[in-house]
Amino acid sequence: ELAEYLELKETNVIVHPANIGGSFGAKDNLSHVPVAYYLSSLTGRPVKFVNTYGEELLASSPRHAAFICLRVGVKKDGTFVAWEGKTFYNAGAYGAFKPKGSMTGALKAAGSYAIPHTRIQGYCVYTNQVPCGYFRAPGEAQTLFAVESHVDLIADKLGLDPLSLRMRNAPKDGDTKATGESLEDPHCKEVLTRVAQLSGWTKTRVRHSKNRLYGRGMALGDRHVGTGESSCELILATDGGLCLRSGIGDQGVGAYTMHRQIVSQIIGAEPERVHIEIGNTDSAPYDEGIKGARGTHVEGRAVAQGSTALVEALRAAAATHWRTDIENVSWFDGRAVSKDGKLTLGLTDLARLSNDTIKSFGHYKGGKSDVYSFQAIVADVAVDPEIGQVSIIRLYFVYDVTTVINPLTHQGQLEGAIMQGLGYALCE
Repeated sequence: ELAEYLELKETNVIVHPANIGGSFGAKDNLSHVPVAYYLSSLTGRPVKFVNTYGEELLASSPRHAAFICLRVGVKKDGTFVAWEGKTFYNAGAYGAFKPKGSMTGALKAAGSYAIPHTRIQGYCVYTNQVPCGYFRAPGEAQTLFAVESHVDLIADKLGLDPLSLRMRNAPKDGDTKATGESLEDPHCKEVLTRVAQLSGWTKTRVRHSKNRLYGRGMALGDRHVGTGESSCELILATDGGLCLRSGIGDQGVGAYTMHRQIVSQIIGAEPERVHIEIGNTDSAPYDEGIKGARGTHVEGRAVAQGSTALVEALRAAAATHWRTDIENVSWFDGRAVSKDGKLTLGLTDLARLSNDTIKSFGHYKGGKSDVYSFQAIVADVAVDPEIGQVSIIRLYFVYDVTTVINPLTHQGQLEGAIMQGLGYALCE
């Protein structure tokens, strides 16, 4: 994009990664770069832009204000039979701030439910306001808030328990999403059941005090598995260490920790022996960028393929040294082992014995998956009726996840998302 805009060859544009903190899509716009390029060309000096806090608010890409219109056909027992949703997002000025010109939030206009008949329309509206951008799940938080609020209104109108209404319409094996997208192995009901157990949903009764009103709320959502393309290079250093070279940026999600763990487990080396080397767009293997919950799925698979390929290269080097076929060499706990178990070579041995650098390449391109992660939350809140202050008493949240590679960073992701959601709900 920069090469096209600046009318340069792609080989003449080199992007150097920098740690700028969490972005969530709000810092992806490169509006300053062309200005910096032309100023640098004219002056022959490096140019750096530093925004004031006020300029940052004016130049960032905030969430879109949205108007959501919902119309639902529902049976007396609470079964959803028809659902119409329209989303209107205040896009502000300058459509180029949105790479695709649309919002994925419209896909959430019927929530996470199994509904046989749906009609969904999404619009981005130009206005004379600050441009909005792809901030974390663009448009989805706004739309889900409307959908889940509407589900509660339906439950109240029909005299049904909000949990029971959601359970009745939860997707199961064989169902599709409300958008018609295929769905594999959904665990929606299990998530709802678990959050009800944790929160004591059927046992806890709301009681008001003189100065505070108390209430309980429930919400259901789902999230796709990230897609994209990534690659890396894994090199055995002369001292037996491992160098993982990539162009993947880590703005605080723990990507490099995850990469080290994958290399360590497959190769059988201590994580401390894995060095992460981040190159620029001219020297590093290709990576599509940080976005859309793709880290562990896409980057992790690329690193895993690179690690597996390096194991094969190490076995081949050991086989050459022992003058035998690679089938007679196995790999166990960071060492090449001969078929009879009498001979072994470690990483340092193989690095010294080989005349050429032993290295491998990993690449993965992941398309859209039919598997979705379902989430459910129960909130206990208190409201001061005199001043309108809302306090969160307790939050219970359950996520449907697969294999957890790092429990600490995984929990940090969940709690970080919860806190960001609280900020959005209470402060914005």
